[in-house]
Amino acid sequence: MVTRVEPAQVPLRTYHANLSKGDKSRLPMANLQNHEADRILVIRLSSLGDILLTAAALRALRVRFPLAQIDLLTSNSYAELASGLPGLDRILEFNKPSGIKEFLHWQLRLLRARYSLIIDLQNSLRSAVWRTFAFPAMWVKARRHRIRRFLLIHLRKNLYRKILPIPLRYLAALESLGCQDDGGALELQIPVAASHRMQERMDARGSSKEQTVILCPGARHATKRWPHDKWIDLARAFLSKNHLVLILGDENDRNLIETIMNQLANDRVTSFVALPLLEAAALLEHGACVISNDSGLMHLATAVGTPVVALFGPTVEEFGFFPFRAKAEVVQRQLPCRPCSAMGTERCPKGHFKCMEDISVPEVLEVAIRLTKHREAMPATCNP
Repeated sequence: MVTRVEPAQVPLRTYHANLSKGDKSRLPMANLQNHEADRILVIRLSSLGDILLTAAALRALRVRFPLAQIDLLTSNSYAELASGLPGLDRILEFNKPSGIKEFLHWQLRLLRARYSLIIDLQNSLRSAVWRTFAFPAMWVKARRHRIRRFLLIHLRKNLYRKILPIPLRYLAALESLGCQDDGGALELQIPVAASHRMQERMDARGSSKEQTVILCPGARHATKRWPHDKWIDLARAFLSKNHLVLILGDENDRNLIETIMNQLANDRVTSFVALPLLEAAALLEHGACVISNDSGLMHLATAVGTPVVALFGPTVEEFGFFPFRAKAEVVQRQLPCRPCSAMGTERCPKGHFKCMEDISVPEVLEVAIRLTKHREAMPATCNP
């Protein structure tokens, strides 16, 4: 089954409300539409995809509070990437993992900063303590729907009233502040130097966007990964159509990518492992199409406007992580055992792994070729 995800139809810089009513009873104040804040802290520590999905909320914050200082507290692993997000003045780097000393250091630092508004998009025990004992004038938090997710996974009871992508959940947390959805997609500014470095590498290979497809075979958990032999067959299919194939992953994907590369042994296949995230974004921007598992790199590709084929296995659209307002298509299988986990596991609970095994190479190839042709037909200045 292929699910088409259409791009945003509203220009990025136009603003209009497009949200359901938030749960204002959970906020410390009932009516905040006229509240003004001069120092704002947003908390989102991890992970790659979740941080990228904050873009729409950050834009809305900047429009609502144009003169405020807006800071983002995030993990040091993602601080450089976060510098490309819209609307921010400062990035605060939290060392993760860390012990109680680091935790208390940040609690004291936030208390001294005297933020007038804290927006907790992490909504964990740690962030809850920070936001409470920093004693801001007010705070809001994003809802995570843990109970609904648990019931859907374990009891097959779907209590999601509607499917709300994570960026819209973040925006819903801000609705009571008077923030509005601008209708735009994800957004990431890539430094010119990083773009130039990547362009030079691609030019040296004589490649163009129209020729280049990018494969992202990794994912944090095994059940989110399409089998490696299918990636090999997919790469061979693209090579037979005279495409250049780039394979991208992080350090945890090194062994997987080496296995794939050893089987291909072709000078039109290049691997990139553990690139700095902004350079990885520049590489993804260069592709005509990206094929990816449900991973942070999938969201990174959509953030730079490259068409994406997203392969979903153990997780489902209700969790909110389908490509957001992007030129993307999701390939998945409707099975009674889905979803089996919230974030993937190391082995299939049923032992058959049909959610990924049943996704065929010809199907993925067909969708990717269709998206690639769409990219070729677009003007150079178009952001899909």
